[in-house]
Parts: sequence; C-alpha cells; structure tokens
Amino acid sequence: YPPDPRDEKLYEAVPVPVPKTADEKFYKALPAFAQKSEGRPRWERRFATPEMYQKVVRDYYRLITGMDREIGRILDTLRELGFSENTIVIFSSDNGYFLGERGMADKWLMYEESIRVPLIVLDPRLPERQRGQSPSPMALNIDLAPTFLELAGQPVPAAMQGKSWRPLLEGKPAEWRKGFFY
Repeated sequence: YPPDPRDEKLYEAVPVPVPKTADEKFYKALPAFAQKSEGRPRWERRFATPEMYQKVVRDYYRLITGMDREIGRILDTLRELGFSENTIVIFSSDNGYFLGERGMADKWLMYEESIRVPLIVLDPRLPERQRGQSPSPMALNIDLAPTFLELAGQPVPAAMQGKSWRPLLEGKPAEWRKGFFY
C-alpha cells in the first residue's frame, strides 16, 4: 500500500497493536477450506513477521489518513461553492478487510472483519440533535439505492430488495431486519 509521499512519515514511531485474533490458534480453528483460501498466501506476503505487520498496517493507516484529507477537500469545495447545505454526502466502502485477524489478509470470508464496512452520512438537513448518531440496525449494500432515491425525493420501486434507512437517519422508529443471509 504505497502511501502518498506527504504521509510517509505518519505513524512512524507508533506501534500498531496486533489484533487478539491474529494468534495462530484462530487460524488453526478455521475450517480447512478457509485455511486454503487466498487469504492465507496474502497474509504470508503481508503479515508473516511482526515487522511486516507494522509496515503494512502503518501504510494502510496512512492511506486512510490520505482519504480523510481528500474527503475534507471535497467538503471544503462544497462549502466554497455554496452547495454544502443542500448536498448529502455518503461515504462507504466496497468490503471489509482482514488485517491479520485469524491469520488472514484482505477480504475473503464471512467474518465480521471481512464484511463490515464504514457507512458515514452527512445530511445537513438533519437537526443538530440528530447528527453524530450511530444507529445500531444493520444497513446493507442493497439499502443504498432505495436510500438515495428517497433522500432525493424519488419513489422507490417496489422491486428493490433493500430498504431506505432514512427513518434511521431521522431517529424515527422503523421495522428493521434482525439478520441477513450471506
């Protein structure tokens, strides 16, 4: 993960804690098919030694810091252009990521580290008291399109499988899923 040159010195002297599940016993507890998956060879290339782990994870964090800076630039530009009060910004990612947990790397298996993603919503229309909340119901990627449509004031086609999480954003009660099939 080559970081932006501006960020190469970040976290240089900060020891990154190793996850508790990075212990070999968690790898050995995986089913055979998981142990033989692509996640293990990638772990060997990235996390096989403590030094490798520190370098790779620091670079990963440097990339996240770079993303934060660039998202900040986008938000600043929205303010400068006068669009910040009528633009909803939604940030997410395409997958979770093993950072050595369970002796794995990357995004391969149905463990939380591999499937959970960030989901951050900035809606300037929300009252101050509803901002900065972390609703607990599970949002899924199938919920994105219905949410975008509803937030844009458009009807959500009945054929869409997901649900708009607008009520969750607004702090309103909503019937919500308790689980999902992976």
